[in-house]
Amino acid sequence: HFSADREVVHIALSYIDRILSTNICADRRTFKLISSASLHLAIKTHFPHLWHDVGRLLPELSRGDFAMGDLLAMENELLHSLTWLLNPPTPQA
Repeated sequence: HFSADREVVHIALSYIDRILSTNICADRRTFKLISSASLHLAIKTHFPHLWHDVGRLLPELSRGDFAMGDLLAMENELLHSLTWLLNPPTPQA
């Protein structure tokens, strides 16, 4: 979808794995928010021409679990937790 490379999913899963290895995810809503913010961050970083379109859809796809402000706040937490290391090894590398 959105003409994004499948590599973006691998990058987002890397972010999720690294976050969950250091933090405990207490509930389903938080996990969904971490997952959505990770995908948003991966698209924004590696496919900047797509992030605006996808970013608007993510809160809508959450079915009311979170708003855009929640997504951006979680993205900020991810950046700090990942210490801004946003280029993981990928199958293509």
